[in-house]
Amino acid sequence: MIRKRTLAVMLAAVLLITSASPVAAGVPTFPDVTQKMTVSTYWSDRKEGTDKVLASRKNRNKLNKALLSDSNTNLADLKKMPETVDGKALNEALYKAATADAAYYGSKFDAQGNQVTESYYTAMIANTQASDVSVHEVKYGVAVNRTTIRVFPTDLAILDDPGDNDFDNLYNSGLRVNEPFVIQSVSADGKFYYGRNDCCSGWVPAEDVAVCSSRDEWLDAWDHDSSEVLVVYGSKIKTEDSNTAPETANRLLTMGTTLELADDYEGELISNRSAYYNYVVYLPVRRPDGSFVKKSALISANAKVHEGFLALTEENIMSVSFEMLGDAYGWGGMLNSDDCSGYVRDVYKCFGLNLARNTSWQSASPVKKYDLTGYSDGQKRAIIENLPIGSTLFFPGHEMTYLGTVKGKIYVISSTSSMMNPVKDGERLRVRGVVINTLDVKRANGKTWLESLSTAAIPFAGEENKLYDKSFVGEEFSDAMKVTELVKASRSGKKLKLEWEAAEEGTYIEGYQIQYASNEDFSDAKEVNAADSNASSYIIKTAKKSGDTFVRIRNYTTVDGTQYFSGWSQAVKL
Repeated sequence: MIRKRTLAVMLAAVLLITSASPVAAGVPTFPDVTQKMTVSTYWSDRKEGTDKVLASRKNRNKLNKALLSDSNTNLADLKKMPETVDGKALNEALYKAATADAAYYGSKFDAQGNQVTESYYTAMIANTQASDVSVHEVKYGVAVNRTTIRVFPTDLAILDDPGDNDFDNLYNSGLRVNEPFVIQSVSADGKFYYGRNDCCSGWVPAEDVAVCSSRDEWLDAWDHDSSEVLVVYGSKIKTEDSNTAPETANRLLTMGTTLELADDYEGELISNRSAYYNYVVYLPVRRPDGSFVKKSALISANAKVHEGFLALTEENIMSVSFEMLGDAYGWGGMLNSDDCSGYVRDVYKCFGLNLARNTSWQSASPVKKYDLTGYSDGQKRAIIENLPIGSTLFFPGHEMTYLGTVKGKIYVISSTSSMMNPVKDGERLRVRGVVINTLDVKRANGKTWLESLSTAAIPFAGEENKLYDKSFVGEEFSDAMKVTELVKASRSGKKLKLEWEAAEEGTYIEGYQIQYASNEDFSDAKEVNAADSNASSYIIKTAKKSGDTFVRIRNYTTVDGTQYFSGWSQAVKL
């Protein structure tokens, strides 16, 4: 038996992956983004210990189980899905769902730019109805091409804007080569399969899926240990052209694709070639009758692939994230590209993590996360700047990956559809690509991305992980809290009445702490708490009747069991 890995390849497998050169000086970048910032090592070299493994394989497996078991992620354990389906009941459910989707999309536009009416959806809805209405066994499929999971069983477009054919609401998610897909139904025209992969359900073109003869054959195609697979961490690679083996030639393999490594290679020709300086892998192939067969193929040792999942380090997260810099944005996986959540999902798949499909499900996942709602920009900054690079930041409808902070500006990378033009005020920019920008850029509503942030998460850390408790932000968080000033203070015997401006709506203040003392250094101070975020006054009933009394106030909030205080107000003498 010939060894399928050369010494050079084996050495490469244990080294950290490297990044490309900076973009050329003539390539445009966003404001405040320099050429050197377009290389992943610029960010990983800015801090110590970025080569440290942040989550072991055991911990990643544990986190995957937690993600699967949490209903908020909408993830499914395909191995535990029911083996039969009631065709009649499913038809009814699909008809109802398709009708609701058609009503939701309403008067969109077709591929020719014509505004559509209700009748446009009629054929799509009818095509959801399978001929088999019996209780039947599900089929087990494997994607043979990089394809898409769709809302309707159709190729017709559902566009927001006439002429903008690169943003089509038809699409739910991308489906990588060799991904499993449980088939529950077949469209009326036979051209689409309905079912689901691990992250969502929908319709997939039948020509892109091979149907396995048994569940065991299906599991053998994709269910392998990390040590037995080759992982694509580059944005896109292709198998070589071949006239001898067209069924495995020129196959597009996108980031996160995992293929079984052949362990039984005996030196025979693969695709009419010897295997030297190549990995030998198995690719799924669809026979003319739609059935599955796996065939040997070659992947160059120079391709951006790795034996097994990558070590989960900040350095590697940056390297993989930058593989897509400049790539096209693809809503729901269209254009063989990623939208914002698909991008993050594909990056972390290279490390063996199976994240949820969209921003809502990812931000609700059982990982270490922080609710940023109601915090000031300064408080958000104090939290974000202490997160590990590779953390994800969310506002409704978008997510991004944290890179670092330079000269007070927070930088992120994301697959972005649009934003307000950072160089032309009042103009909306159709970005449609993977870009680096600061959180100073604005949304269509005029708010900056920083102002809009609602959640921060660490995708590789479980909720129980104490290493990333928010207390690690220390005094920076308190320094960012706005000081509450007393606007009025009066005295009547032992009673002191204090008044201050109520907190602005949305400001995260839990309550107020008040000190009163007989000297201005507050060395003998007594404390009382007004534990009401809406409070704007407080009466102290136990002050001394005579002598000077000094009072001051500060606000506080409690996060993850740690109490944070703002600075003290100016002291008032009574």
